[in-house]
Amino acid sequence: DGKVHRPDLFHLLDDLRPDFRWLISGPTSSGSAFHIDPNATNAWNLPIRGSKLWIFYPPGVCPPGVRVLGDGEEVVM
Repeated sequence: DGKVHRPDLFHLLDDLRPDFRWLISGPTSSGSAFHIDPNATNAWNLPIRGSKLWIFYPPGVCPPGVRVLGDGEEVVM
């Protein structure tokens, strides 16, 4: 309606628009394993209550116990 939601700018991407949209919620102490997002997507993360801990590694450095397979599309632990 434009009053609450801003215009959907994904329409500017035409065929390059990401295939998926997600809304993920979880309980206290939840999280995800190391992964590579599909389709070159990215995300906004917003804790509604509490805090979130992020661990970043420099490009090309794999976390201990993590292997990237093939051309980087799959991660195994």
